[in-house]
Amino acid sequence: MKKQRVDYSGFSLKRLNEPHFAHTKLLVGWLIYFAMYFLTENLIPPERCHVIHGFLDDVIPFREGFVVFYVGWFFLVAAHRPTPSFTM
Repeated sequence: MKKQRVDYSGFSLKRLNEPHFAHTKLLVGWLIYFAMYFLTENLIPPERCHVIHGFLDDVIPFREGFVVFYVGWFFLVAAHRPTPSFTM
């Protein structure tokens, strides 16, 4: 199956809601997100930030073998397809 190529020569803001250019809204959203992230990281001084840390964090040991299960959990969640009775 050959991927379709998007021809951006006919792009304008009026055509942003057309299905052919709908993905550009996501790209612009990511650019705004990254800009806001870097602005907040650089403009907020460290003394105004609060470190979230509990005593339980010091008690839990790090085991290298459990990294496989930790990463595997993300693949399991990504591969899960809800059943029709589960969806809203």
